[in-house]
Amino acid sequence: MSFPFVSFENIHFPILGISEVTSTTTPPPPLRNMITTVSRNMTTSMPYTCTPGWSEFMSIDTPSVLHTWEGQGLGDIEPLSELRKYYNFCANPSGIQCRVRDTRVSYIMSPDFDTECSLEKGFVCLNSVQGPIGCLDYEVSVHCDCGSKCVYSYKYCMFIIHLYTPRNCILLKT
Repeated sequence: MSFPFVSFENIHFPILGISEVTSTTTPPPPLRNMITTVSRNMTTSMPYTCTPGWSEFMSIDTPSVLHTWEGQGLGDIEPLSELRKYYNFCANPSGIQCRVRDTRVSYIMSPDFDTECSLEKGFVCLNSVQGPIGCLDYEVSVHCDCGSKCVYSYKYCMFIIHLYTPRNCILLKT
């Protein structure tokens, strides 16, 4: 397959979809119909790649920024569906951890009220519930099984890890 070439001062490059060669003395007509514009705000979900164990901690929101997915109002909201657009993790996580981003303290030990950390909603903290200070900034990690038979469950394996090899651990969905 051959492509027509356009030449400007001895520089040659193919232009797909053009059926004639344009003279080097006159520039070709503008190629408006061949230009593709991509929005800066366009996001695409990452592919599902399963790496067994806990993911890195992820955060896409801060309490002072209102995003389109924050229908409930301003706060720190980290839905898994939105995190997936920026991070790569398994299709069906089996566990979730949420913590304060700066101090790495678990969300249940934070001073914020009525927060939720679940596989269904990700993490939710609404500024309107917190009073004048608002929510802290949080991050989320998810656990992926990937079909492996041994997955550590902190509630079950933490204390018996000395007695059993990881092969003997079982997954307890909590």
